[in-house]
Amino acid sequence: MVIQHAEQKYLPKLDDLLHSEFEEADNSNFLSPRNPMAIPSNNGRRSSLNGFRSTPPSSNFHDLYIFDQPRIVKMALDTQSNIEWMPEYMEKLEEIGRGSFGTVHKCHDTKHKRFFVSKEINTRNFMHKDVAKNEIDILKDLNHPHIVSYHGAAINQDLIVIFLEYMSGSSLLQNLKQRGPLTEESVVKCSIQVAQGLEYIHSKDIVHIDIKCENLLLDFNHDNVKICDFGCAIRKVSNGRIAYFDAFDARIGVSAHWTAPEILTFEEFDQSADIWSAGCTIVEMLTCKPPYSRLSEDDVRASVEGRTLSYDPNDLIPSASDSMKMLLTELLQIERDKRLQSGSEVVQKFRDIFPQ
Repeated sequence: MVIQHAEQKYLPKLDDLLHSEFEEADNSNFLSPRNPMAIPSNNGRRSSLNGFRSTPPSSNFHDLYIFDQPRIVKMALDTQSNIEWMPEYMEKLEEIGRGSFGTVHKCHDTKHKRFFVSKEINTRNFMHKDVAKNEIDILKDLNHPHIVSYHGAAINQDLIVIFLEYMSGSSLLQNLKQRGPLTEESVVKCSIQVAQGLEYIHSKDIVHIDIKCENLLLDFNHDNVKICDFGCAIRKVSNGRIAYFDAFDARIGVSAHWTAPEILTFEEFDQSADIWSAGCTIVEMLTCKPPYSRLSEDDVRASVEGRTLSYDPNDLIPSASDSMKMLLTELLQIERDKRLQSGSEVVQKFRDIFPQ
């Protein structure tokens, strides 16, 4: 698809790791419970990160993380993890993203000649630690062509580093900023893949909560779309709904412009909340903006609560085809029971409205 533009039984539990204390690193440059990660600096002195010791600078690498793989597995992964591959010798290449919870770098495993992403999260803020722990807990159980792959994690007293699949085509949001809105044909191709990813995570009773173009990654040829950023995702009780206060911490980072009305109005919610977000994301693909982007987040919340905004596709995207408007009508229903309920229903609706 080309996008067109108009030893394991001794492994500790991750939860225990996140609440344990690590002492200052010893003189070794290899990973151990006392020296979880070696990070070179420009001057060869100790890093400002507690528990890390710097190594002498190298002219061949930028920042090189040296991993002793069995030890990093023992430190970072719990007994339920099933990781296909994780980095051993890591060269940090460039920063490719930055947010409220941390920094994302493109990296290279110099032993296996493989690119990947490191997501560094400062855990001095307890909420950031919870978000990181939540993302690891969710991602380690997922394996799907349209979900970004998890390659393990490293943990220090003040830092969690999550290793993820590298997608060379950047995010869909970056693509929109560079090339403008997508054609309907490309929107359909991208959205079907997103719906298939949602179908998979919904089958595991997971609600992503934060679907938007920023959290959709593309490969080099833009043939494949993958959902990323599961820091706000939450598991629901099978056949049940999630109470607002049960998920409060997980939703701190989400944006009102893509968030389902039932979440904004502090009601119970389920996987149909992702269907609303998918509808807003389709609008974003077609216009480069989510619905009512001109309004502040507070204004969106107030307007949704007061039912003063129209999410009729004829108002949001008058130029869209009748088929696209028909689909969006099924996704953007204020009353959650009236909209499509899961990723599988969205996949089927795409097939009905846009037969291949």
